[in-house]
Amino acid sequence: MIEILATGTGEVWLDRLSVGKERTGVMLSEVQRLMIIGTVAAWHGLVVNRDHPLLKAELPPDGARFQGMIRPVSAPAFVIRRPFTQILPLEQYVKDGSMTPWQVEVLRDAIAQHAKILVGGATLSGKTVLANSLIGEMLAYHGHHLRVVLIEDTYELTMPPGAVNVEHLHTTETTDLRTLIQTAMRLSPECLVVGEVRGPEAWDLLNAWSTGHGGSVSTIHAEHAQGALRRFAMLMRQGGVEPDHELIGSTVNLVIIMERRGARQWHVRELVRCEGWDGQRYVVTTPTPTGTSGTPRLRVVPGNE
Repeated sequence: MIEILATGTGEVWLDRLSVGKERTGVMLSEVQRLMIIGTVAAWHGLVVNRDHPLLKAELPPDGARFQGMIRPVSAPAFVIRRPFTQILPLEQYVKDGSMTPWQVEVLRDAIAQHAKILVGGATLSGKTVLANSLIGEMLAYHGHHLRVVLIEDTYELTMPPGAVNVEHLHTTETTDLRTLIQTAMRLSPECLVVGEVRGPEAWDLLNAWSTGHGGSVSTIHAEHAQGALRRFAMLMRQGGVEPDHELIGSTVNLVIIMERRGARQWHVRELVRCEGWDGQRYVVTTPTPTGTSGTPRLRVVPGNE
């Protein structure tokens, strides 16, 4: 199960990996929905009322994400999203038809070269699932003593058993992603992972990536590779920084776009190398399988490793 959804009409839906979204036949009254939202708020010491009609929280024991709302925004409704904590080996993506063997070769080559990887996609497209898989591959290749710093505002990233040199940073009401990324740069990371870049912290992440912090992964909401890179630039502008497209183009090494095709079917929609900026567009190329017209080897720009 990925999500439990209680709509404003009281109907309860489940979104399962095995079957997708389905009705449960369960109906919750408005009073029941208000009680659930109120209980979550009280557990966190928060208040939900007409002046504060939205509630964002995490639930024990696994950090499931809770989003609730009441009037005047909406009739009482909530969504609970459970994290997918299983780390899938890249071979499993091939078995499931979600990735080709040569795409696995590209990813492993990127990991070997400490590449900076941007994983894009829509909600529930498998971005974080792949990010977790890439973390596992990094530790398997470079060793479980690899210094990893994870940064996120919702607990979704998962470390494989045996990882021994990890710092897991989480935002608070007074500590945002920008502050955590700046802090992470002083923690000697060999692998810097940002659960999702969604605001002006994009500039701080680019600064970290372009000053020697390779072997890094972040996710971003986007439908295609060009969109992911342009959104990254747009998020920099939100922080009051004019985006440096040339720096983005020379720093990000690999862009992967994930999509969900029905039940239990994550799929690599696009996998490209970022080769730079031509003044109007980011220059991206699709790696070719070994044995055809070349090898999938990345060209990591010297000095950005």
